[in-house]
Amino acid sequence: ARDMARVAIVTLGAAGWVEHSAEWFLPGAGIPELLKELKIPIYYARDHVTEYETKFAQEEEGVDLFKVAKQKAMVKCLRKFYPRGANRWDYSH
Repeated sequence: ARDMARVAIVTLGAAGWVEHSAEWFLPGAGIPELLKELKIPIYYARDHVTEYETKFAQEEEGVDLFKVAKQKAMVKCLRKFYPRGANRWDYSH
């Protein structure tokens, strides 16, 4: 995938979930090292919501905190890959 495009992992899992799951389900495969070597960032969506957003979601009907968290993590990821002012159509890495 990295040969074709920029790659990142965005998950609702708790911090460390990707690494823990990789060791649990693929022991000895060296997934955390591979991700580091390939410079594939991991965005833990739960780390991207504020206390205010959490409280607001609990009080406001119809607000899904997980969707808010995932959206914010994706936006952060995409902004890192495609900074403002950069050629957004350049998909090379």
